Amino acid sequence: MSGNVGRAKLIAGAAIAAAVVGFGGWQYYQSPGQVAARQLKQAAQARAEGHVVQSAALFAGVAQSGTEAASQGAVGLKGLLDLATLQALPAADAAQVLQHGLRARAAGHAPMSGKDVAGLGWALVAAHADKDPAGAKAVLDAIKVVETDKAKLATATLPLLERIVAADPRNAAAAIEYAELLDQRRDCARCEVLLAPHAAVLGKGEGARILGQIYAAKGRLDDSYALLQPYTEEKLKVFVKQQADYEAMVSGIEKSSIEMLRRDKAPAEFYKRYDAADEAGKREMVSGFIDEQMNASGALKALVQGLRQSAAIVPVALDLGIVTVQRAQTLSDTAARNAQFQAAEKVFLSIRGVVGNTDKYRLYLGQVYYWLGKQADGKKLFDELLASHKREPGMLIDVSVLLRSIGAVQEARALSEEAHAKATDNDLRWTAAHLRSVMNTDAQDELAWLERSDRSQARIRASIHTVRAQIAEQKGQRAAAKRDYELAAEEFAKMPESSTQLNSSALVHLALYSMEGDPKHRDAGLAQLDQALALMPMDSILLLNNVGAVGSAAAAAILGERIDLPLLHMPANFHLVTFLYDDEASLDRVRRTIRENEAVKKGLAYSEKAALLAPRNPRAYAFSGSIAAIVDDVGAMKSIATRATAAKVDMADGKERLRKLTDGSELKKNVEETQVQVRQAAALMGQSALQRSPASWAVAAGQWVDGQSALARLGQPFDADGAVKVAHKARALSPSAGTLSMLTESLENRAALRLAKANPAFAASLAKYGRLIEASTLMILHHDEDPEFRRLVQADPDIVEVMTLLRDRDRRFPSRSSPWAWLLFRYADPAYAQTLAARVKQDPTHDALIQLHMAVEPLQPETVIRRYHYALAISDRALAQRVLDEARKEGLELPDLLGRQLKG
Repeated sequence: MSGNVGRAKLIAGAAIAAAVVGFGGWQYYQSPGQVAARQLKQAAQARAEGHVVQSAALFAGVAQSGTEAASQGAVGLKGLLDLATLQALPAADAAQVLQHGLRARAAGHAPMSGKDVAGLGWALVAAHADKDPAGAKAVLDAIKVVETDKAKLATATLPLLERIVAADPRNAAAAIEYAELLDQRRDCARCEVLLAPHAAVLGKGEGARILGQIYAAKGRLDDSYALLQPYTEEKLKVFVKQQADYEAMVSGIEKSSIEMLRRDKAPAEFYKRYDAADEAGKREMVSGFIDEQMNASGALKALVQGLRQSAAIVPVALDLGIVTVQRAQTLSDTAARNAQFQAAEKVFLSIRGVVGNTDKYRLYLGQVYYWLGKQADGKKLFDELLASHKREPGMLIDVSVLLRSIGAVQEARALSEEAHAKATDNDLRWTAAHLRSVMNTDAQDELAWLERSDRSQARIRASIHTVRAQIAEQKGQRAAAKRDYELAAEEFAKMPESSTQLNSSALVHLALYSMEGDPKHRDAGLAQLDQALALMPMDSILLLNNVGAVGSAAAAAILGERIDLPLLHMPANFHLVTFLYDDEASLDRVRRTIRENEAVKKGLAYSEKAALLAPRNPRAYAFSGSIAAIVDDVGAMKSIATRATAAKVDMADGKERLRKLTDGSELKKNVEETQVQVRQAAALMGQSALQRSPASWAVAAGQWVDGQSALARLGQPFDADGAVKVAHKARALSPSAGTLSMLTESLENRAALRLAKANPAFAASLAKYGRLIEASTLMILHHDEDPEFRRLVQADPDIVEVMTLLRDRDRRFPSRSSPWAWLLFRYADPAYAQTLAARVKQDPTHDALIQLHMAVEPLQPETVIRRYHYALAISDRALAQRVLDEARKEGLELPDLLGRQLKG
């Protein structure tokens, strides 16, 4: 028994030992090195048998194995990454081989450089694009991680996707990807065609966002809502969390930086300089140290990048809110209407993620009420907040910030001033002063408030440099202006990245571009504005600044072929397009170019959101209104006018400017600024480089002639003969609507000067109303109402020339005219005047444009008189009388002569 047991134990022990030896051998067989060695053999065999994709996969696995054989795997892959080998494969297979090569590269064993892989890819795309677009697209997808020229990728991808979709319209994935690229070019029509058939399967992807926004713009509110609502829900939660994390991290770095300083963790040299500094210097050093800590924080940089990406959902959420409001407005059922308004309110509130009856929630809710058009509710909520906090400075500042954001600048300005006067705490007083500075009435006012702010802060010092540059530029001191702009740019560059820093820096770069024409400043400015808006897409001020910059860029692109803006040292604006056409056909071409311009479409999209976020700010309607006027979009003009009127646009600043112009309280300043304009334009006109560009010289001439007209309106001596001479030259060099307007204006101004000497009543009108009403408008008013003055006008040689020019213009623009021209010919050539009146009556743009002006600008005599004359031209005497009665009821002072004929 004992022997059997002993043998059993011995046998069992031997078996266990054998098992252990076998397991060790198996382990060795399965070790990474042995596996890699076998895969190398298998890869070589697969290649020999012509299985190139399988061979590439095996070689890539070895290259990623981390074993000694990894480099051999990379060598094997390099042998497959051969153009002849790849061209012999179907394009989709070749794409897989490239992907395997890039897998090895990512593991640190690159068979060839990324540039060489991209080169192979482009060669394959060229070879397969026509016959196998899907395969060529797969190749592009493979190399996109190593191709740095993303514009080149997009350009090559578009025609491939077009062919793929054309071959298989049911391919939803290709249609969506194609639409995403077209969306970047704002080709809404093509996007809709691509995506509409797949609307049911778009889910929460980018296709849903694109089609939803297209439907929103077209008024298909229910369809838009169905697409945008699911798209935004989860993404908005991510954004709200990242925004909260960002704010918490900034606050944390500030606190930890202060704690470091308190615990003597900064360099010894810091404390030495700190002890020697005065109070302002100490604050500046602490602020600078905090900025350094933020700039050094990789975690903050990563969070900013993530926030920039997640914030892309906010404009879409705003579109969803707008759609929800518009849906509510279409409903007649009160309960359903209120439910939709509440849904819109919920969408807007979810963007900030604030809940509960806290001050923060109530502040934001008040802002949302303004967005919803419930201004009385918003004001009531703000007033209640101020009262409950006994109008303490902190709450005054919070409400002022929000009022400024929605465009109620006059109210916001008053609250910031009240906060500054009440504050006993330095930080609050400085904050109120800085807030008041950004709501300035002019550059001098801004400088005065900045100097009351905390000048130890880098942003305040940089802003002071910016404003000093603006003041110097207004005085024609270009060298001083440039130096201060450069100092501001240096200060902003040192600050941690934030939406405020990016926005302020961008405006400085764009100012430098306007002065010097250096495209690096233009590109830096536009990029920084985009980055700022990406971080804070709900900031109405950032939106408005982007609208201005994008609009200027669009105008520059359209004007640039004929007008040398850098040489003129001036920013582009759409008023200059009049120098691009001289007849109806060329005008139509310009309008088509504007409508199709991507930057214009981007600017209009920004404008739509700006009008939501800042409904009371006149700037929110400026770009969209000017584009609508240029392209003669009557519907858009009337829609903008209706929206602005309902929002009760804040016109306080405009009214104040008119008051100062009327009473002459800033006459000296106005004259000096106009004289600077005249001198600068004269200097430009003398430059030989500009003289070689007729259209550019004409623009400079227009600046000079406008300066002479401005001097005339200010009651100052002006060069009437010189203006006519320059305008004639400009018209001869570069015939256009712009040079024609310049010539007729200069002739009218010279005629007005002559007529004033001959007619005391007209001279009195010029003296009394000339600052607010153009000389030509006063002249035509007296011409229409005073027979004696009419004879003088009809005999004046300059007016005779104007009439000849107008007849010529009417031939080149056969569908256009103006009430002014009708009035001029009314007695000289009644039959011709009837033709002009018919044109005016058939052209709805006159009335739409007047409505637009009256909605976004303070009521002024010039606008009233033009609307009155329009009413006469279309034979609507009742409208003419109503225009005058309403203006006089508003307290507007108009020439006594106006309306005499109606009484007759």
